[in-house]
Amino acid sequence: MRCLLGRITGVLYLALALLGMCSPMFLESTVVPGDAALAVTFYVLLRGTDRAVALAAQLPRLFEAYRLLTGAESGVDDRAFADLEAFRTGFSLALVFFGVHLALLGYLLHRSGLVPRVLGALVGVSGVAYLIDSFGSLLTTGYGGALAGGLILLMLVGELGLVGWLLVRGVAAREEALSGR
Repeated sequence: MRCLLGRITGVLYLALALLGMCSPMFLESTVVPGDAALAVTFYVLLRGTDRAVALAAQLPRLFEAYRLLTGAESGVDDRAFADLEAFRTGFSLALVFFGVHLALLGYLLHRSGLVPRVLGALVGVSGVAYLIDSFGSLLTTGYGGALAGGLILLMLVGELGLVGWLLVRGVAAREEALSGR
């Protein structure tokens, strides 16, 4: 049962990682300099099921898109880019908390013996890399380059290592973990 739970955790973690990586890239691809058009994909997907309910579910999004697209407010493009920048800042702040989560998770995994100790350490290092990267993007202008690339590599090694281990091996049986194996 514990091994199955480990594998389920691995699948869910993989889904979280993929969705987390893709969402900022998708958001940035929907806003192009000089074009404040927004994608309202849920409405398009669901209008065939029930057009009225699909419209009602999307009213807040559609209203904001309408305001931006019709120029109901001055500086439409400026507002869209300000909103995108606010999202980036919020996302970086969220990654600070995620970094703390990973650092603590790495510590617990390292001590628990449920996965190899080195893997727990790598997850902890991933957390520290998230913290450095997030604070770098929040506190400096023009952040990026080799430092950011190296930090991303550290993040990937720990997180993908954990996902791979959980998917393939699950976690050690409780008796093995307690005996320090």
